[in-house]
Amino acid sequence: MALGDAGDIPGGVSLNRAEDAVLSYMLAHADEERFWRARVLEIDRAGGALVARSNLLTRELQDYAAERAGSVAALRDLAETRVSMRNLAEYLLFTWTPPKPVAKRKTGRGRTSR
Repeated sequence: MALGDAGDIPGGVSLNRAEDAVLSYMLAHADEERFWRARVLEIDRAGGALVARSNLLTRELQDYAAERAGSVAALRDLAETRVSMRNLAEYLLFTWTPPKPVAKRKTGRGRTSR
């Protein structure tokens, strides 16, 4: 079972082969993991809609995969095509950032809460 299989990742997220290869490479190299953890936090702290943060991280991960494909044997297959990194971007935003507070719902007028 590869790292990106749904059973290994919280929430049942499934990574494609390219996303799995990039994540495995990051986690196997402490300096790469440190850089990406910091970058994910930086993008998250900048705020904005989740979709905008995810889009930005997706583009950066695609550029990273294409750049690394030229020098890392495990990522060489990624040099030929531009593959989606959307699931990986969302996974990193959800797992490498602090949890967001959930807004409490107000009870409506005339309703009683149980």
